[in-house]
Amino acid sequence: MMLPAHAYARLVNPLPCDRRRPALFLDRDGVINLDVGYLHRIEDLVVLPGIAARIAAARRDGWETVIVTNQSGIGRGYYGWDAFETLQAEIYRRLLAEDSEARIGMVCASPFLPGAAAPYGAKDHPWRKPNPGMLLYAADALDIELESSLMIGDSASDEAAAAAAGVPFQYA
Repeated sequence: MMLPAHAYARLVNPLPCDRRRPALFLDRDGVINLDVGYLHRIEDLVVLPGIAARIAAARRDGWETVIVTNQSGIGRGYYGWDAFETLQAEIYRRLLAEDSEARIGMVCASPFLPGAAAPYGAKDHPWRKPNPGMLLYAADALDIELESSLMIGDSASDEAAAAAAGVPFQYA
């Protein structure tokens, strides 16, 4: 599966790929960190209690871990990919500070939304949740068994994306 133009997908610390395995898919804002609206500044970052332990437990059990996040702040021009990557690096650092096994395998981010300026304007982009594009891309890239996986989110669009990908869902 090809990465759509202007979408974001980065391997961070994936598990060795010797077999198909499940993944713990995580929305970012409201699941990993406090949702403060268009989070892009480190000083606004608050990692939520218990999430590092949940990620570490999944990794110990052989599950891949994947962040799938809509980032309409990029599409709206509030911040850019450099700010996103700087913040992501701090999220990884804080997770590891809580638990050395709380590693993220991949992060996928969608800047697309209706009415955004080019190149991010898209009425129904396959990567913008509630569509399943980010989950499907990660599954293809990391040999993930979707039906045995779990998505944790905090919104109906997270739940719909998981359902469209055939992934069980749990609210944070």
